[in-house]
Amino acid sequence: MSGRTYKGKVFIDATFEGDLMAAAGVNHTISREGRKEYGESLAGKQYCAKKPAMRISGLDSSGTPLPLITDVESEDAAERKASDKEGVDAVIAYNFRLCLTETPTNRVPMPPPARYDAARFEAICRYYQAEPGGPLLWDLYPLPNGKFDANDGIFKQFSMSMIGGGNGWCATDAEGRKLIWEKQKQYTLEMYHFLTTDPAVPQVHRERLTRPGLCKDEFPDYVHLPHQLCVREGRRMRGQVVLTQADIMGTRTKPDPIAIGSFPLRTGRPMALLASVGRAERITRSNSRGWSGWMRPSLGGAEELPSHAQGRIFHVDADRPLSRASRGPSAP
Repeated sequence: MSGRTYKGKVFIDATFEGDLMAAAGVNHTISREGRKEYGESLAGKQYCAKKPAMRISGLDSSGTPLPLITDVESEDAAERKASDKEGVDAVIAYNFRLCLTETPTNRVPMPPPARYDAARFEAICRYYQAEPGGPLLWDLYPLPNGKFDANDGIFKQFSMSMIGGGNGWCATDAEGRKLIWEKQKQYTLEMYHFLTTDPAVPQVHRERLTRPGLCKDEFPDYVHLPHQLCVREGRRMRGQVVLTQADIMGTRTKPDPIAIGSFPLRTGRPMALLASVGRAERITRSNSRGWSGWMRPSLGGAEELPSHAQGRIFHVDADRPLSRASRGPSAP
């Protein structure tokens, strides 16, 4: 912090991370609670039926989990059942949202990664060997002016998100965030190189992802990469009221509405789990799931009002911060 003092009737925390909220001493949390804390049946670990466990081994020849695996499930059934009800000390995976184009006059080749190790993506090789018809792992959404928004693939087994890479982002300082930004950049460029050059990737996907490049007129000071990460989860306030599953999927009518919500609940990819099915290993994604819990116009309430702020009065608006992430490092 700069040490400067600011005064005002209302302070709005417009950071994605909830940095002002934390600096003001507002009670908050991060990651996922267990099912008991607020009586939420969909808390804890959830597994998406649209993305079933991959029927491939997640171990290398020495029995060590492959590089993209972040957690290993217990072999004890009782422990697994109990673990599923507990909270998850991890955030939804972050990624860059790249602005791409196929227009030759505006296209810039993707820069090579600082280093490259194909073994990092052995799990993806095994995935495509088991499912030769598997989809392109990045989503490409059309934008105006001949551009595309390259984003994490919805219901894809692997994608742009660096699972586990966002853990610690909110709690660290500016220098720590620079390091995480650089790791995300390295992962993105390394994966792009793999998906466009490795023979394990179906040729149709290699060719599709090779055609677009970065946009010359976007982020010129950052080698045309976004200076911000897509931070999907930050600090959450423990205010006078805490928004829970019941507010979204149960009693959605509120007497004091302040906003309208228009996006389904989504939990993303906090971890890539090595699960044991019988004696065979399977890779699955914990918490990669979405629910259609649409908010009605009358939703609103005191969950946006902090119960205290170290003796100072703050109104941190809102429960989920609105802006993008903090800036990344200085231009390369």
